[in-house]
Amino acid sequence: MLVAWVKFFRSHGFLAGVLACSLCAPGLVQSNESSDRGLSGETYVALTHVVDTQARLVFYWPKDLPGTLAGTILVNGVHHATLSSGGYSLLCLAPAAMTLGIRHVVGGDRDKNEANTNHQVDLQPGQTLYWRVWSPTDTVLKFETVPAALALQELSKTREQSHTISRVRTAQTCQDFGPRS
Repeated sequence: MLVAWVKFFRSHGFLAGVLACSLCAPGLVQSNESSDRGLSGETYVALTHVVDTQARLVFYWPKDLPGTLAGTILVNGVHHATLSSGGYSLLCLAPAAMTLGIRHVVGGDRDKNEANTNHQVDLQPGQTLYWRVWSPTDTVLKFETVPAALALQELSKTREQSHTISRVRTAQTCQDFGPRS
C-alpha cells in the first residue's frame, strides 16, 4: 500500500497526493493535535534498581492533580523535559550535587533558563528520586520529592512525555540490574 502512495505522490505531485491521502485514507494521515499534549510515549514501567554508578530521577505530573500549565524541568540550568498533566520523564546520570528547577512555559519568553523554583540535590550512587510536578494555581508550578510507593502508584496512569528532547549533556542511558539482595 505504501509503495502505491509513493508512486501516486511522484506522478501527481505532493499536494495532490496529500489531498488524495487525506480523503481516501484518513487513518494514514496523522493529526498534529494530540489529546494528551505530546504524551505519545509508553506508560511508565518501574525499573527495579539503578546501577551504583548512576542515579535516576523520575519527574512526573499525575493526571488527577490540577493544572493546565506546562513546566520545563531544568538540571543545572539546562532543559531536560517539558511536562504537562499525565506525563513523565526519566533522567539517569552519574551521582553528583546539582540544582533542579522548574519554570512555567510561557510563549515568547526569551530567558529559557530562569527557574521559578529550585532544589539543591546531592544524588547518591544507586539512588532513585521521584519528583511530582503540579500546578496549584493557573500561574504557579511546584515540584517535590515523594516516596517511591506513592510515586509508583501515581506513575501507573502516566505516559512518557516525548515531545521534547533532553539537553542535559551528562545524561546516560538508564541501567537496571534487578533486585538488590
